[in-house]
Amino acid sequence: MSDSMRVEYFFTQKKHKKIAFIFTPSQNRILAGNPYGGELLLREGFDVISFKSSIDHWFQQTPEHIFSEIEKTIHGKYVERVGYGSSMGGYAAIAFSKILRLDRVLALSPQYSISEDFDKRWAFYNKSIKWKYTINQSTIAERCKFYILYDDADLDREHVRRIGALISDDKLVLKAIRYAGHAVTHYLNDVHLLQNVVLEVFKNGRLNKIRFRKDRAKSKAYFRTLSDVFFRRGHFARSLRAIDRAI
Repeated sequence: MSDSMRVEYFFTQKKHKKIAFIFTPSQNRILAGNPYGGELLLREGFDVISFKSSIDHWFQQTPEHIFSEIEKTIHGKYVERVGYGSSMGGYAAIAFSKILRLDRVLALSPQYSISEDFDKRWAFYNKSIKWKYTINQSTIAERCKFYILYDDADLDREHVRRIGALISDDKLVLKAIRYAGHAVTHYLNDVHLLQNVVLEVFKNGRLNKIRFRKDRAKSKAYFRTLSDVFFRRGHFARSLRAIDRAI
């Protein structure tokens, strides 16, 4: 498609009834293969369309014609469509939920916007982006169910609050994992829950059977985030102990 973006369709000889749309996170620099859960979902009975970007552009470089081409290719083939992404990828999964006619979305620490003053962590990237795909009432699929995991002690909570205001309560499942940091993907990977979360949401439509904090002491992301929290509060000895645990 371009030197910085690729959209690929992965399927097997066996006819699958479900298809997953996967969006890469920021800092991804690889366009090859079926990454970020794609291979897992392919093994678990999903065909996959992978949106891969090697620049941190929040998928604004996606050509508009790609959506009609996708629809022409997959129309009538699947009984369910799901979307998955972390951070920038979570943003895209939500922003494209209506145009891709998604039934479920799993978004890990998604942004609502990187151009607003309440959070300037990604302001550098915003300077070079011309926005054409945003999260708003007209881009969110009304019948889609959204599962959003985030750290409610992080600024991510403000993004989630704004996203949640656009979604009806019966279509929204929120799971806060305090001190998991951004993105919670790293924490979930540390405690060996990432695959479980993906499969529980997309195969069973639930999260209530997962004990998210049980093994937090095994997560470097948890202690790194906790160290930052202690440091900002002026608890320097505690901050040092926490970062030692992370190391």
